[in-house]
Amino acid sequence: GRYEVALNALDDGDNPDDPLTGYRVSLDLAGNPLAPAARFKPPNFYQLAPAAGGDSLQIRIEPPVFGPPNCRSEGLLARRIDAGGTALGAESRITRRASAFNLGHFQVERLPDDTFVAVYSTCEKLSGLVARRLSSTGAPVGKPINLPLPAQLGNFAAGDLVLAARSGADFVAGAMVLDTSAGLLGSYTRGVVNGQVFGPTLIPIPSGAVTIPGLIDLAASPAGGYLLLFQSDVGDLGHPALFAQELDAKGVPQGKAVEIAEQTGGTGSSGIAAAAASLPNGRWIVVARVQTGGPTACSERLVGTVLKSN
Repeated sequence: GRYEVALNALDDGDNPDDPLTGYRVSLDLAGNPLAPAARFKPPNFYQLAPAAGGDSLQIRIEPPVFGPPNCRSEGLLARRIDAGGTALGAESRITRRASAFNLGHFQVERLPDDTFVAVYSTCEKLSGLVARRLSSTGAPVGKPINLPLPAQLGNFAAGDLVLAARSGADFVAGAMVLDTSAGLLGSYTRGVVNGQVFGPTLIPIPSGAVTIPGLIDLAASPAGGYLLLFQSDVGDLGHPALFAQELDAKGVPQGKAVEIAEQTGGTGSSGIAAAAASLPNGRWIVVARVQTGGPTACSERLVGTVLKSN
């Protein structure tokens, strides 16, 4: 009868060299807080993710930084904590038996059995992403899954990272990719099915759009597919628009992307915030924050859209 939300925020406090702080809040079914948000500020905090029973998975980075100048890497540590921040066990090193974290991108997804999948960017030993299956306490399970890109495509090291998982061996990750030598930018996905890696797959620019898709969110369906939300500029004035693209279990686009909403208010610099979730009978729901109007008379609203699977 409630929702659990984790917020990761910049909160300098007394140490501007260690600015990240986590906040955890419980909401009722109407979206109202049941109590003030609880603040978590361990040393070298990096991220907080909701877990079952009001618990959280707490992620920290482990200094010192090491590696050559073009690859500054750190370790990742995880532990489960309760609603009050009390540790429920010892920390586990996510990067044990895997490449180190390069302070780039990190995402974690909780599965229905209260275990997790974590994906992060790396530049040590390989260039790209590394996926780790984690137990309910944050301990690594099995071998790491490497998600590198061919050298000619550059690295999973620019832009946004999105992740959705159906199980510890079935998930899709997507990220912006930068080829620094050619100055090319694109959005790619990699799918994992029963532990086997597929891709990378390029997300095409939809008809009527003029910019490379900027990834926003990714949701998994129990039926095996995924829904990717991304933003691209459309029209002569370059208004940001929200698109939804269905993917199969391997992360390959199915059919054409569907435009959900177009933002015409304000400067557009903040982009469109949106989230997707699976519904029964092969449907999806997308909720987006959209601005309309002009720079001096701008209104903002939440738009909910139900989509039918192809």
